[in-house]
Amino acid sequence: MQLETPYKTPSTMDAAVEEVGTYSPKIFSNNGRIGRIRYLAYSMLYQLILSIVFALVSALFAPLAMGWFGDIPLLVGAVIALAVIITVWVMVVPMRRRLHDMNCSGWWSIFGFIPLINFIFGLVLLVVPGNKDKNRFGEKPEKNSILVVIVGLILPLLIIGLSAAIAIPVYKNYVERVQQLQS
Repeated sequence: MQLETPYKTPSTMDAAVEEVGTYSPKIFSNNGRIGRIRYLAYSMLYQLILSIVFALVSALFAPLAMGWFGDIPLLVGAVIALAVIITVWVMVVPMRRRLHDMNCSGWWSIFGFIPLINFIFGLVLLVVPGNKDKNRFGEKPEKNSILVVIVGLILPLLIIGLSAAIAIPVYKNYVERVQQLQS
């Protein structure tokens, strides 16, 4: 006869602890959850790819828009409409996935399109942590890789630095021209 004891050894307690599952987020997926750093990295990467594609398309369609090959406004309008749709998708998908990590509906991403509120909403997405456990939108994302952390933290700094490197000389040139006109 075996006596039941209220004291259990640690080895038998392991079965009572439920393991929290994780999943590996895919970069171009519409579904799932992503954390703060991954949200920043994916958003920056999407915007970088989008900028390169738009630059190439603009270079190809510039002669059409200037009327060098005749009047083709319908084609140019269709390209612009497609660009707007792609831009909205690039904005909504990372927001939606980040909101899912916070156990919120993707419909909250509408706040990303309202002027002034979108700035506060973006800060909320970057500051508020997601759920630590499984939520109604799926398992917790796995830990960020080194590459995700580098892209998430370095790419925004690189973009700000490049913008400043372009804007400061342009502003100095502007100030010099204004001073020449005032003299």
